[in-house]
Amino acid sequence: MNTEEIKTKYGIIYARSALMLSDVKLECIPFTLVVDTSLALSCCKPKISNVPEVKVTFTFSDIYSLFIKWMSTLMNNI
Repeated sequence: MNTEEIKTKYGIIYARSALMLSDVKLECIPFTLVVDTSLALSCCKPKISNVPEVKVTFTFSDIYSLFIKWMSTLMNNI
């Protein structure tokens, strides 16, 4: 899996475990995808320790196509 750093106002997210999924909303009209997460600032550059997680929302719009793959084996192990 290829990962890239994401620049935010809290710092640069560089660890895959930095974002923890809270909720996903898919709207058909207009076609948008909203992903709610919690961001662990200890996984950002510069590292910020001993602070609560930050709520972060990613909104994707003007989506041309979307592919969703269900990982049933992963979900069965939760």
